[in-house]
Amino acid sequence: MSSLNNGRIVCLLAPKREAKKWKNILEENKQFYKQIGIKNAKDRLSEDEVSVQGNFSDYILLPTLFHKIEDINISSLLKDDSVQWVTVSLNKVDFVHKQSLQDRVLQFVRSVLEKGEITASAYPIPSRFCVYGPMALLSSNSFSTKEWKQFFEEQKGKETLTNLYKILCEEWKTTHLAINDLIPTDDIMRRPCNLRPLFGNFGELVLKWPTQQDFDNAFWVHCRQNGIYQCWAPRYTMFSRGNIVEKARLLSQPCIQGEFIADLYVGIGYFAFSYIHAGAKTVFGWEINPWSVEGLRRAAIQNGWTVCIVQHDEEYIHSPGTHQLVVFLESNEFAESRLRKMNVNARHVNLGLLPTSKDSWKTAAHILSPTPKSTIHVHENVASNEIVELQNHLIETFSQFLELKHLSCSIHPVKQFSPHVEHVVFDVVIQQNN
Repeated sequence: MSSLNNGRIVCLLAPKREAKKWKNILEENKQFYKQIGIKNAKDRLSEDEVSVQGNFSDYILLPTLFHKIEDINISSLLKDDSVQWVTVSLNKVDFVHKQSLQDRVLQFVRSVLEKGEITASAYPIPSRFCVYGPMALLSSNSFSTKEWKQFFEEQKGKETLTNLYKILCEEWKTTHLAINDLIPTDDIMRRPCNLRPLFGNFGELVLKWPTQQDFDNAFWVHCRQNGIYQCWAPRYTMFSRGNIVEKARLLSQPCIQGEFIADLYVGIGYFAFSYIHAGAKTVFGWEINPWSVEGLRRAAIQNGWTVCIVQHDEEYIHSPGTHQLVVFLESNEFAESRLRKMNVNARHVNLGLLPTSKDSWKTAAHILSPTPKSTIHVHENVASNEIVELQNHLIETFSQFLELKHLSCSIHPVKQFSPHVEHVVFDVVIQQNN
């Protein structure tokens, strides 16, 4: 049933403090006009038009789908003296019927192709995307129908595509748009080399070792997970929102408060930040991608943490525990010698490289504190039917590396990587009876 009656709409006038209550009642009865939304009464009506108790500025208007006041049949609304019914002119509630994004895109494509038969099945809008302020990142299967492929081929190099991207960015309240393809498994720097910028200024691609000026000129995005701020340059560093489950799990791990932690693939702080948030004394990290380290540095400062970046040819001249985060811009093959100089062993060692961190297993064992409950977190992409086999292999391997007989290894699935491959974290833990 339409709520329009000679350019006027039926609204419920109610106190602001009861807005949620009456909105819920209207929604339960399928009568709330959500395209308009709740409005302040004083902006839409004059005090002469209605009689209210108390301050008129404390009242709101809830637009409804009723055609006229006589149609109202919700008993709870009719009997309550704290609310009243009014009709308001459409121009007073700034009514604008908002098209769905799919309809807007179809209308745009129709205007470009000048065809009448343009369907959502042929030109679907991207259904999988992430917004990392101020960028929307589309999945690799966006615009993958044959109709979309033909459209993009015909419009290549034209302003048409820019106008299409503007529609998407306007809807998602972003300024940049990109498509995220898969990262090659042999890229140990985890650079998003298949990220394709579509709209917005992503800056010039820097192929040399970056300077501070390059960092300042680059395009950076950010997000918060578990209340922790993270920052990265999408042209140079990857980000996986699917790791949020593992990040949250680390927040409640034992033996973190006041302890030293090592992260051999620290990246932009994917997991290191969880340890700091959980009260670690210092997280020592290793990373070879300077863009990741700069993103980590910026985010650490934003989170209010102390951070020190150490180049490969430099020494960390401070006492352990001086900074909450110490990152060595070098290969993690130097981790053992670095920590030995500081007389530091780690209660937790994080190995977050995919598809495998096997090259760092021995290093992790050598820098782990030999005390009970010390843990190595081993990230692996593993076939679903080989998880238990790898679990047993890790116990055997780390028992040899640590020269300890009693270890446990628990399994913590993170996400499905492909139909038969899972991202799993194996917690290798030193037991009490060693």
